[in-house]
Amino acid sequence: MGGVSVWQLLIILTIFVIGILPWVMALLSKNVKGKDKVLWFLVSFFFSWIGYVSFKFLVVNKRKVA
Repeated sequence: MGGVSVWQLLIILTIFVIGILPWVMALLSKNVKGKDKVLWFLVSFFFSWIGYVSFKFLVVNKRKVA
């Protein structure tokens, strides 16, 4: 009668984790420091995975090469 099932909770939790994961990865990254880390967090916050991946390729990989 109107309750939430275990499967529904798992789906909600999975969607939440997938949405939050880019933020956590941006904040815990050891490749970028200071203002770049804040920028990385903001980009991944507003654009989720697209922002995370694009910033990773544009900033982090460029720093490793240089």
